[in-house]
Amino acid sequence: MSYQQAVAILGSKGQEIVSDEISGVKTVLYEWKDEKSWANKNAVFQNDRLISKKQFDL
Repeated sequence: MSYQQAVAILGSKGQEIVSDEISGVKTVLYEWKDEKSWANKNAVFQNDRLISKKQFDL
């Protein structure tokens, strides 16, 4: 899954928390927060491919 596909599914752009590029591999951590609760979602993409995801308090 790409970042744009995640945005389409979740309905909003995530906030970029941190990014790094080493030896041509770009890694980006995004966070989606629910404004009405403490819930959030985190996703890590490498070269625009989802490699990890977490959910909290959903």
